[in-house]
Amino acid sequence: MSHQVFTEFEAYTDAIQDADLRVTLSRPERPLWSIRHLHIDALHIQAGSDGCGNITEGATRRDGWTLVWQTRARGAYLANGERLTRDSMLVLSPGAEFRLACSSPHDWMSAFVPTASLFPPDDAEPSCSSRVGQVVCPGHELTNRLQMTIDTFMAAADV
Repeated sequence: MSHQVFTEFEAYTDAIQDADLRVTLSRPERPLWSIRHLHIDALHIQAGSDGCGNITEGATRRDGWTLVWQTRARGAYLANGERLTRDSMLVLSPGAEFRLACSSPHDWMSAFVPTASLFPPDDAEPSCSSRVGQVVCPGHELTNRLQMTIDTFMAAADV
């Protein structure tokens, strides 16, 4: 696992993977950003900490699905215009466009899962009529379990 800390915003945004993105600072408060990357076979997990509010827009990789969720935010955290809470996440199909906005320092996580890992080669991949992400609310119990599992993986990788 890699862990990087940045005092330069552009270097931080260059370290974010699995999407072609453009990030704009909206409310500079604390010039400190960090990101952790964990690769488990083809699965890629990122955990970012943004020292200020920003607007992020872009599109995901075309060879997999991406989940994005917030782990800490003082202000509203919006995903494609919908409020993202601790009990929800943004699900992005391959090549999906997205826009994230948060007005304050915040922490986030993402998980990239290759399509080939989700759908065996002999199964047909579901067609996606939309290339825009959707906020889903799997509930507090499931999101907490996912967060605890990822935290466990990251802690084990730190050893």
